[in-house]
Amino acid sequence: MLSVCNQIVISNRYSLLMPYEKDLNSWNEFSKKLETVEPPYFREQEIWWIAFGTNIGVEIDGKHELFERPGIIFKKLNREYALVIPITRTENKIPKIHVPISCAGIKKGSVATISQIRSMSSKRLLRKAGVLPLNQFAKLLDKFMVMVSTADMQVTD
Repeated sequence: MLSVCNQIVISNRYSLLMPYEKDLNSWNEFSKKLETVEPPYFREQEIWWIAFGTNIGVEIDGKHELFERPGIIFKKLNREYALVIPITRTENKIPKIHVPISCAGIKKGSVATISQIRSMSSKRLLRKAGVLPLNQFAKLLDKFMVMVSTADMQVTD
């Protein structure tokens, strides 16, 4: 089944046509196979090719037949569960949410998108690509802490 959205209503006076297609059925079939695999051993600071899947809205999708993209193991919660940060390449780098990274096995100009951090089963880890240098991992942690501590939030009783 292809999911098609061709109109986004911005207000009751304006709308924007934006056709796109997402192959949700193929991702569903692939994710059933992932459910049967034994999770690999992994550690924080490692970069893996991860089956991010087909997601909703502005969430970063995986690509190709394995629905994959590189990601950083930000926090290992246990043997089967981790917080991961997807890696992408973009021309529109936003300093608050994109942290430049460079590592063997990752394309030049890549950024970690800290606003897209998510918890994932380690069954989604497909293959290890490398290890992020400690100084870059520390910068990633600092940027993450700034992002979550300076959120524009209003406290109400």
